[in-house]
Amino acid sequence: MGVVFGLSLGLVILLTFVAFSNDLLMIRPRRASTARQFIALIPARNEAGKIGPLVAQLREMRVNVVVYDDDSTDGTGEEAAAAGAQVMRGSGPRKAGRARTTPATN
Repeated sequence: MGVVFGLSLGLVILLTFVAFSNDLLMIRPRRASTARQFIALIPARNEAGKIGPLVAQLREMRVNVVVYDDDSTDGTGEEAAAAGAQVMRGSGPRKAGRARTTPATN
């Protein structure tokens, strides 16, 4: 559980660095049509209490957030959705790597 939160926090720091470094290095103003958009894909299982604040921080940075809820039993998906994330839920047999091999459903 803590690994996902740590990786997600690292992603937030990386996105912040990229966003600010691009703004500092731009010499000419950007047009609205060429503005970059970021999407954070966060795999999560039983991360209630942690996922909501993370999604809220990313949304404040104007990052689109997609949470892949891997059959959580603690309301992780609902908390992520309430914080503004699009939630995809996995299904299928339990085994390692299921989140990357199983098609997601909304």
